Amino acid sequence: MKTINYSPNDYSFKKAMQQNITGTILPLLKSCGFVSYSKNRYARERNGLVQNISFSLTVDTVRAYAAFIPLIVPCAKLLNYGTEITGERITSWNSEERYFTQLYECEKFDAEVQLRHYEEQHIQSFNILVSAIENGILPEMDEIDSLKKFIDVIVSPDGKFFGHKYDKRLNTSDVNLVMAVSKCMNCQIEAGKSDLMGIIDNLESRDGLAEFEKDILRFAKALLASVEGTSPATMDNFLQCYGNLCDERRKWYKFT
Repeated sequence: MKTINYSPNDYSFKKAMQQNITGTILPLLKSCGFVSYSKNRYARERNGLVQNISFSLTVDTVRAYAAFIPLIVPCAKLLNYGTEITGERITSWNSEERYFTQLYECEKFDAEVQLRHYEEQHIQSFNILVSAIENGILPEMDEIDSLKKFIDVIVSPDGKFFGHKYDKRLNTSDVNLVMAVSKCMNCQIEAGKSDLMGIIDNLESRDGLAEFEKDILRFAKALLASVEGTSPATMDNFLQCYGNLCDERRKWYKFT
């Protein structure tokens, strides 16, 4: 990592971490095909699956997250299929202690102490973060590189994302939408229609839907309309509708 020399007068934790992300992690992610769709949020698509790495910075904290999100799911902030990279014990990434939790209290009101801790501790912590992304996150993303492989994890009794066993209690409207799409793609049209109707009935029966739930409802209605009837063109209609919805999401992510 290229080290930037600061003086106590021009150093701040947030500024230094932002410069490190921009100067070190961003080139790594770009070299692996990631694009920036919002500040400190990066993603790439692999065969209908979005792979997402993001960072949250405040004046005294850094958080880094990684997640898989099916392209058809209209939300980029789900961590149901992901993990917080910072601040947890992940033995497979040789990270044996918490890091980047927050500035120490003694740092907050003393610029010289802040700068010293940055040079002695926070740079090392940042290098651990880079290593976790390069040697842990990206290889797993290379392994789970399609919607089909994502679904394999979801349906497996022992399926894991980033070392964490997937909790099937998280199976909500987004997972149900993915499974409905999968059934339709595998010519199980009636089963897919049934799942789509279940999603619609469930969401329409509730008040105060989140914005992404409103979008899931819209997507489910569009997909259901595409598979109504029994004509030979039903599969073509579905694939066209699915493709249009995915293209909508690609534009949102700035993939196109």
